[in-house]
Amino acid sequence: MRRYYLHTRHNGTFYVELVDPATGLKLTARSTGTRDRDEAVLKIAEWLKSGVPTGHQRHLRPMEVATGMDAILTAIRKTDLNSDDALRIVAALKERALIDVSTVKHGKGSVLFNDFLDEFWDYEASPYVREKKLTGIVLSCRDPMF
Repeated sequence: MRRYYLHTRHNGTFYVELVDPATGLKLTARSTGTRDRDEAVLKIAEWLKSGVPTGHQRHLRPMEVATGMDAILTAIRKTDLNSDDALRIVAALKERALIDVSTVKHGKGSVLFNDFLDEFWDYEASPYVREKKLTGIVLSCRDPMF
């Protein structure tokens, strides 16, 4: 089985598509940063031996970890997810302290900001005004807030 596929792009730079040894699937193409084929092959050999550079700081990750991450991203992109699945993924990331704040696009209590403002500033429909009336605080339309 092939370990990688090497090709050039329109600018002459060599790109490599590494093959996941577990599944045999090609991973996302990565630039070798060179236009010389021999240098590209040497760089690929080094990646296969030491690890694949990832992230902005180009930390080396072992091939197994890099292929696992690509498999996770592929699964997220191609799997039919619902909001519960997304919340489970976010919860796992929060447990590892990789994220701290998240929002759900559709769900209970999610309102677009413009819709919220339209309702808030409508004296008859405002939840703020309704709450103030229930607590006995009377607001009028002449109130500086409105």
